[in-house]
Amino acid sequence: MKSWPYFPNQVLSSPDTGRHEMDERFMLRLVLLRQELGFPLIITSAYRSPAHNAKVGGRPRSAHLAGRAVDIAISGDKAHRLVRMALLFGFTGIGIRQRGDFRSRYVHLDDLDKAPGIPRPAIWSY
Repeated sequence: MKSWPYFPNQVLSSPDTGRHEMDERFMLRLVLLRQELGFPLIITSAYRSPAHNAKVGGRPRSAHLAGRAVDIAISGDKAHRLVRMALLFGFTGIGIRQRGDFRSRYVHLDDLDKAPGIPRPAIWSY
């Protein structure tokens, strides 16, 4: 497993295996985004093993399975700044949950390519 600045392996790893297979290009993009923003990004989900993805109800073709997605706990002004900069840094999938309890608010980022059943670029809400 490769290590990355700002993001310890434990937060990138699937909880059931303790390992990750994060895509190198995705992680370089994420590290550069973090540097530009200048504040910590609290990752709540990154790489998922197929078993963990099924357990949490993830989509069968989730970008998390390919190590090309993260969910970041964030809200308010920082969430707005994150989304704005993520677009500039080439993230192609942005999912936003900003309602309800502040502890459940997050932004999903991925960099999947357009493919059948995967419209990109795309922004959606949860």
